[in-house]
Amino acid sequence: MGYKDDYEKIKNLEEAWRRPEVPVFVPRDHPTWRANEHKYYRWTYNFTHGDAIYYVPEFPFQGEIECYNFFISLVYWRWQQASARLLPNYTFTVYNANDKFVQYMDSADKYIKDSLLKNNVNIVYNTKLTEIDIDNY
Repeated sequence: MGYKDDYEKIKNLEEAWRRPEVPVFVPRDHPTWRANEHKYYRWTYNFTHGDAIYYVPEFPFQGEIECYNFFISLVYWRWQQASARLLPNYTFTVYNANDKFVQYMDSADKYIKDSLLKNNVNIVYNTKLTEIDIDNY
């Protein structure tokens, strides 16, 4: 997300994003995918247990706020819990390479932080993702 084709910032990101069987995606479709391949739906809607991780890259990046689809995932997973499709012991953590979610709008940053805390989402600040282990997901 936001790296504008600089996939080397995170080792194996482009390969993990390209391969449909690896549960790593960014907020757009990979250029090599057919029109009916949508990784977000495949992995978000079929998530039933385990650790869900969302990563916010270091500033500046394209898509700040508009690509924060973790709220949509959270709402969907709450519905999945109510219908017993998602085990109650799953975890959801947002790793943020920065100390805030919005670089230039403090009110939006506060809203996102408050909303995540209210929904019991774990947040880890100032942590950069450097590599994706595409063989051991």
